[in-house]
Amino acid sequence: MELIATSGYLVCTLSFLALTVILRSSWQGKLQGALIIFTSIATMIWGLISAKSFYCGSFTWLFYTGELIRYGFWIAFLLLLISIRAEQPGGNRISKTIGVVASGVIVMMAGLL
Repeated sequence: MELIATSGYLVCTLSFLALTVILRSSWQGKLQGALIIFTSIATMIWGLISAKSFYCGSFTWLFYTGELIRYGFWIAFLLLLISIRAEQPGGNRISKTIGVVASGVIVMMAGLL
């Protein structure tokens, strides 16, 4: 069973490595582009940590920290997309509030790095 899990996480790692290369080659210098690249890198690292954890059968603090960082980057990216919508004409008040929260999450995630 460990072999199946380890193989799956390694395939995930290679897939997100390819995605990171593609995103980096087409990045236009915008904030959301940078954040999705960092999110892809965080997910790639999470895949490596998870593969190692399942292969060795030990789930240390590194495994759980990887989970938190990966989820944090994905949440920050999604909140950033919502906040961009709030800045456009017709953006509503809830979107603007979520945009402020997204900024706070991004700052917190940058502090963890």
